[in-house]
Amino acid sequence: MKYVVPRVSYFVAEIEDTLVGYAKLKRKSRQKGVTGDNPIELCRLYNFQEFIGKGVGKALLLKCLEFAGKNRHDTIWLGVWEDNTSAINFYRKFGFEKCGEHVFRLGENPQTNWLTQLMQRSVDNFNEDVIVTQKRYL
Repeated sequence: MKYVVPRVSYFVAEIEDTLVGYAKLKRKSRQKGVTGDNPIELCRLYNFQEFIGKGVGKALLLKCLEFAGKNRHDTIWLGVWEDNTSAINFYRKFGFEKCGEHVFRLGENPQTNWLTQLMQRSVDNFNEDVIVTQKRYL
């Protein structure tokens, strides 16, 4: 029997049965500058505007870090727009460090994403009011 490991995993955050955010992780993804033997990419981490500052992003990120550790990913990395200081500061609180840059186009304008990474470590203490569940897709 062949076991297929999904390359993409989704996590959804809910408060009182209301969807308030989600995260997307992607295995076998790497950019220049990302270190580690088995990195995983945090492609998306979003929460609805009215729930910013209520622990949703933290709960989602901690669930992603937990998933990465349980699945033997030694590095979790992401791209963040260089002018998104609130996101950069959020990730810095968890120990993410800049490891490179990636230029992308937004219409006709070149923009720069900072590549940031975190070498995996154990984490805890998330907002218990936020329920985070995993959704897997191949």
